[in-house]
Amino acid sequence: MGKMRAKYATVKIPQELASRLDEFVSDMGYRSRAEIVNDAIRRFIDERKRLDNPVAVGESAERSRNLKRNEPIKLAP
Repeated sequence: MGKMRAKYATVKIPQELASRLDEFVSDMGYRSRAEIVNDAIRRFIDERKRLDNPVAVGESAERSRNLKRNEPIKLAP
């Protein structure tokens, strides 16, 4: 049997954000925007799963579920 090819989705981001992302690509050892975006999405999903597990993180999971998109995160002093 032949190797299955991955299916891809296109994501559009503002050019300003893409330019900022480009600054990190080579600095952090990534080969492309796609590679750093894939890594960021995986990390985001893993972190959300961890935060949604109250046994693992206690009450901080409850606070994280109440965050709104683009809401600044208030850090404890």
